[in-house]
Amino acid sequence: MYLRPSSFSQSWSRLIGVGVLSAASLSVQAAIGVPSAIAQLPASGQLTVEVAGLKNLEGQVCLSLFDSSAGFPDDDAAVVAEQCVNAATGTAVTDAGAAAPEATEDMPGVEMSDAEISDTDMPDADMPLSVTFEGLGAGTYAVSILHDENSDGEINQGAFGIPTEGFGFSRNPEIKTGAPEFYETAVFVFGETTALVNMVYF
Repeated sequence: MYLRPSSFSQSWSRLIGVGVLSAASLSVQAAIGVPSAIAQLPASGQLTVEVAGLKNLEGQVCLSLFDSSAGFPDDDAAVVAEQCVNAATGTAVTDAGAAAPEATEDMPGVEMSDAEISDTDMPDADMPLSVTFEGLGAGTYAVSILHDENSDGEINQGAFGIPTEGFGFSRNPEIKTGAPEFYETAVFVFGETTALVNMVYF
């Protein structure tokens, strides 16, 4: 696991001076009454998350995907999928802080292009970083995001437990005195779905 979602609740708990935040909330899927026929469709959907507003291109950007309110956003056992990408290149990170190996001509099944990657192909802080979760069944999902600038796999905190690294949630809920509830961040996925997330920095 690339980051600990529990760090979110620890941060919020210190910020508002209470114990661990309750993640209990009504499931959006149940609330809107998703038909059982849709729920039984094959897991062929995908959710593309466009991450906008990065303060810089340091470290990695880590995304955790949840499919229910149970454990959101602080229980790592409730995470159904996660991805970390290099903030500067957009390439997958296989280990905290380590970029996935680049393709070479010796790798079977990989076609190499003669064109070299130029600086214009690299993401910049003003352009959204795109990460896609595939093989999802129809239903509601929520994403929590951490801009892990020092690639330590945790959300770093300053005075009073206030996060010193950027974070974000699907549907961009207003951040007040604690982490948002699942229903505030839930996105319904059916087929190809895109969600734009604006990063928050304190």
